[in-house]
Amino acid sequence: MPSYSPLHSSANLDLKFDGFLNLLDGFYIRNTSTNLPYGTVTGAAHTVIQNLITMANNRSSTAGKSFGLTVDHSDTLASITNTFDNYKTLKEWICERCDNISGAGPFDLYFHADKTYDIYADSNFGDVITDWVAFYPTLLNAPSITSIKASEKEDFASAVIGLGAGEISSNANENTVLFRFSENSSAVSEFGYKETLYQDSSISTASVLEYNMGSQLALQSDPIWQPQIVLHGRHVSPMPSGDKKIWIGDTITINNSSDLTGMTNGQFRVNELKVEISAAGDETITPVLERVSV
Repeated sequence: MPSYSPLHSSANLDLKFDGFLNLLDGFYIRNTSTNLPYGTVTGAAHTVIQNLITMANNRSSTAGKSFGLTVDHSDTLASITNTFDNYKTLKEWICERCDNISGAGPFDLYFHADKTYDIYADSNFGDVITDWVAFYPTLLNAPSITSIKASEKEDFASAVIGLGAGEISSNANENTVLFRFSENSSAVSEFGYKETLYQDSSISTASVLEYNMGSQLALQSDPIWQPQIVLHGRHVSPMPSGDKKIWIGDTITINNSSDLTGMTNGQFRVNELKVEISAAGDETITPVLERVSV
């Protein structure tokens, strides 16, 4: 229900729109027969995801209103083993798995308006845009960047300490915590040594802990600038298909002739899109980018 502010002759409603993935934030992975956490599942990652979403559909349908989510397209992903020793929502688990650099590898779960969804390996999701280049400084009547910057990289780490389920103690007889350690030797060599801590008490399986640690280390051990750009909607359309379009998963090319370092030139993958529309109907597009190549 939206927030509601009655006025003398009308009312204001503040509406918020969520994606279908957020339905799965209200579904906990558990065994309904015992009401215990679900235990261990093994299988191809895409099959495990589909089975868990089917479980969510069935449980919600039994309660009286099905989520109604059905798979449309699915890539074949690697086999995984995952142990649920604690209560976790399906959305949380999927989001943790999507950016794993090992195991099933990075993948995307994409929902359509009709409640169908696709499972894509990252390498198969999105288009490499070839019909336009984002130029800076701005060119007249061409897909151009109105502003560009690269923020300071925060939270650098070249090693990660991973802690899972169990009690932590300096006494070896009392310490039961699952412990793993991982280091990026090339990042240490180039940038220096710095540790970070990853802790999730719901993880009791070493392989799951290592997968999650690997994702965090991959993100924090790369301090290279990622450009932040703003595009005009009158030149580029924020749509999944068509000419001169930009969408999540696409790879775009930036040509910045004012960059002395070259770090904001090259190809970048679109991980998120923010679109703002002015009162006059003008669109401003702000993508979140990840470097593909320099």
